[in-house]
Amino acid sequence: NIAYSAFLVSGFLCIYVANNSAYVGFYLKRDNEGFFKLLKTTPLSRLSIVMGILIGELLILLMGIVIFLILTGVYYKIFSLFKLVIILFYLILLALGFFSFSLIFFKFFDSYNTFSLRLYFFLLFGAYATSGVFYPLTNIPQLLKFIIYINPLSYAVDAIRYFLFGVNQLNLVYGGIFLVLFSGVMIAGSVILLDK
Repeated sequence: NIAYSAFLVSGFLCIYVANNSAYVGFYLKRDNEGFFKLLKTTPLSRLSIVMGILIGELLILLMGIVIFLILTGVYYKIFSLFKLVIILFYLILLALGFFSFSLIFFKFFDSYNTFSLRLYFFLLFGAYATSGVFYPLTNIPQLLKFIIYINPLSYAVDAIRYFLFGVNQLNLVYGGIFLVLFSGVMIAGSVILLDK
């Protein structure tokens, strides 16, 4: 049993990562006629372009994550470098998966507009609502359990909550494998779609 404020900390970390992911795909769609168009004409492989974009965005995101984790550690008196590294691993997997998903998502729209961004955030809200960010997953209706099990955010929130406060509800090994597969499939999909 943990305080509700502690319960929300892991959720807010994941929300921070997922919200920032929307701007990667949206920005590249908006910049399709600018610098990004020039990048696609270079002899670089599509994989290097996608990985360069993802790593650049990830480094910016990591600054906020590290500050958030340091403040959380100080406030809740959690001082473990091992836990910090594991949490960063889960957040990096989540970020790469969601960044790539946003690249794929915005690729299907002809132009950048606020409708596509709002639709993306509507999907994100559904992911938040079925991930255990705001409430425990113990009394979830049976109908939603399938959605929880295919939602990568569920596993990231659960793992971070475990490494911060020792409380979890899902299988950590299965969750880690699922996040690795999710990120790999999303990165591969974004590389393939970028080539078209």
